[in-house]
Amino acid sequence: MAILDIFRPSLRNYRGLLLLQCARLFGVPLVAAHIGLSSLGRSTALSSLARVVIYTASVPLFAAGRGLLDDWRQRRAARSMGAVLVPRVEGKWPGNIDVMLFILAEFETGYVLQSFKTLLDQYGVKTLNLRLLWSDLIITMDSGHIKYMLTDGFSSWIKGEQFIRAYESFLGGGIFNRDGHVWKEQRALARPFFARDRVRDFQIFERHATAMLAALRNAPLPPGAKSPLVRAVDMQDLVGRFTMDSAVEFLFGAELNTLGKPLPVAGKAQIGKKGSKSDDEFGSFVQAFEAAQLRAVERVNERWMWPLKELFGDHSRIATEAIDAFVQPIIEAAIAEDRERRDRDETLDMETATMLQYFVSVTSDKKMIRDQLISYMMAGRDTTGSLLTFTMYLLALHPHVFRTVQEEIRSACPVDSIPSFETIRSMPYLRAVLNESLRLFAPVPIDQRGTTAAGSVLPPTNPGDRPLYVPPHTDMYYLLLHLQRDPDTWGSTSLEFDPDRWINEEKLKPFLANPMIFLPFNAGPRICLGQQLAYNQASFFLVRLLQNVSSLELSPEFIPAGAEVPQNWKTQPGRVGLEQVWPKTAVIIYVKGGLWVRMRLNDEV
Repeated sequence: MAILDIFRPSLRNYRGLLLLQCARLFGVPLVAAHIGLSSLGRSTALSSLARVVIYTASVPLFAAGRGLLDDWRQRRAARSMGAVLVPRVEGKWPGNIDVMLFILAEFETGYVLQSFKTLLDQYGVKTLNLRLLWSDLIITMDSGHIKYMLTDGFSSWIKGEQFIRAYESFLGGGIFNRDGHVWKEQRALARPFFARDRVRDFQIFERHATAMLAALRNAPLPPGAKSPLVRAVDMQDLVGRFTMDSAVEFLFGAELNTLGKPLPVAGKAQIGKKGSKSDDEFGSFVQAFEAAQLRAVERVNERWMWPLKELFGDHSRIATEAIDAFVQPIIEAAIAEDRERRDRDETLDMETATMLQYFVSVTSDKKMIRDQLISYMMAGRDTTGSLLTFTMYLLALHPHVFRTVQEEIRSACPVDSIPSFETIRSMPYLRAVLNESLRLFAPVPIDQRGTTAAGSVLPPTNPGDRPLYVPPHTDMYYLLLHLQRDPDTWGSTSLEFDPDRWINEEKLKPFLANPMIFLPFNAGPRICLGQQLAYNQASFFLVRLLQNVSSLELSPEFIPAGAEVPQNWKTQPGRVGLEQVWPKTAVIIYVKGGLWVRMRLNDEV
């Protein structure tokens, strides 16, 4: 393998990666079989069929032998460090192919990430090696192991080449797709932009909240509506437009105006790539952004085999070209504007600057600027949109919480007033509602790290446990969705939506004792820079909406065909049996088919 590493292809050369993997899996055993047969000489009485069988058998035999050798090496390395191997799944088929097919099938047709929880429960552990295709792949919902990865052992854990390659055509060298000194430089570059609350941010929120309320007022009446004040909308679509328009203005200073385009119509909307589908999908840029993101997720799930699908062409090329067609002219214009500003000897006003204006003031690297902005758009737009979607879902399921948070909002910020930093800070129950939504439906429900060439040892979490050895270049997925619902840490009500757990001192004790059981914004050196901005934006949206809406309820009758909650979920334990929508994940958790709700507008609206 060391010889092959010399010829390792660049991150964008995925065909080279495929050749490298094929050489590793097929080339070496076939060459060995050929040398062995050649050494027997032509006089050996072997039929052509026998030779074909030998060549064919050499591949799985070599894989099995390599697996045994890897196992021996790993056990020896673990012993030398006073550790043991991570418990492994034992499938029925070679290479745990049956386990891999189970996970892939559940990813498409099951509850979000439930296959991983099923396997963890089956083995009675919180950290488990899936060992797919004779390659280590570890999953964990252990707060101690996650804490070590993100904080104390940070230097031993990286994004890893496999993840980076899958996202390369979409995010390029953006902050979420790099490790080491490149990541450090990018984070240091972006940190000053998030260092303060800015009045301009709230002005952006208000412009697009006003457009959101106008879109809501202009939405068609749902079938069977008995009042002209009732609206049925896909709330996921509505908040997606709000966060997309806000993100484009915040990042680029540009206007996208997706909120000005027709909303999906209740009872007529079809299922889209993630939510419901409107007639024009509100613009080619947004379509391309969604498509590139989904393909990157598929690549991660397909692991090293994804280049097989793209042997004759990059499946994300059209999407990334559409993204660049939108972004590049805006970047060029910003560079020209910055040049004129410098000629006038003017200082950039950080209180009013867009992120693009800030970046062009500190670097001339156009590709870096593009990759950074697309990365922050994915993080800022999609995560906040997910938070708002599931907050509205949970409020619709719990009318008493809806009424309580609405009373707090209208008391602190009457209908005719615009929320400020101070009013948002004065609403603890609103913050508790957001935190509880983040806990139950972490916007990034699963994240990934990989070990460096040195490997790593996970310290024991419980008394009597042994340290766990993780080999070099091993991917590890940490399951935030299950971590934040774990009854062992959150208690018997861990699956319930209870905002009081963030206010009541007794209920708050688990979190205060171990803050690493709640990680919606990550932790350690890679903790989210835009955490407070996300809270502000989500709070602002909810204040403006709940000022103007008097009731909220789910409308499952409008869910598009193909997105209905499977009937067999109703008999399953835990959140699966409770859900009235279908949560799925594509980096960010979302509702399949959209979140369809009925709302009654205030009489004065």
